[in-house]
Amino acid sequence: MESGSSKHQQHSPSTGVENPRRGFLRKSLIGATPLVLTAVSRPVLGNQCTVSGMMSGNLSAPGEPVLCAGLTPGFWKNHLRDWPEPYDPGELPLGWHPNNGQNTLVLEGGTLFNEYFTYRAGYFDDDPPASMLEVMQKEGYDDKYRLGAHAVAALLNATYFANMEGVSFGYTADEILSYWNLGHGPGGTDLESLKEFYMMLNQRGFD
Repeated sequence: MESGSSKHQQHSPSTGVENPRRGFLRKSLIGATPLVLTAVSRPVLGNQCTVSGMMSGNLSAPGEPVLCAGLTPGFWKNHLRDWPEPYDPGELPLGWHPNNGQNTLVLEGGTLFNEYFTYRAGYFDDDPPASMLEVMQKEGYDDKYRLGAHAVAALLNATYFANMEGVSFGYTADEILSYWNLGHGPGGTDLESLKEFYMMLNQRGFD
C-alpha cells in the first residue's frame, strides 16, 4: 500500500507546554466533556489513556484524577497560533482570526504532510505537496473517511499534551505515525479502522 517513505518517519516531542497556553486552551473548550481516569504514576497515566487502557476500565489504582484529552481537527484549524512545535500551519495573514469567515486558507511555509506521514498511494499526492493544514481542509473524496484530518490532529495532540502535568493523550507522536505506517488501528484491518482510532482519541475534549 505504501510506495515510499517520509522525510521524517518518527518524531519524538521534547518541548514542554507552558501554563498560560494551557489556560488559553482550557478557556477555549468550556463545555467539553473529557474522560477522567485515576492513575498512580505518570507511566500508568499514559497507559490508562490508550485505547486498551480505556476499554479495560481499570480504575482501581489510587491517586489524583487524570485527564485523558484530545482535540478535534476543527479545533486545530481554528487555533492555528497554538500548534505545537515543530509543526507550523504556515504564515498567517495580518489580522487573521478564526471567526473571520476564512474557512479555507492557503498559507506559505506550512509543514508538509509527507514530511512526517509516510506516502500512501491515493492519499494527498498533491503537486505541489499539501501542507498539514491543507490536508485538514480537504473534504469528500479528497480525504476519504477524513483520515488525513484526524491523523494530523492526533499528531498535534500527541505533541501538545506530551509534557502536560495531569493530562495525557495516551500515545506519543512516534506511535501515532507508526499506526499510520501500519495502515490500520488497534484490532482493525483497514484505513477506516485507522480513522476511527484517531477520531476516538481526538474527540475526548480538554476542559
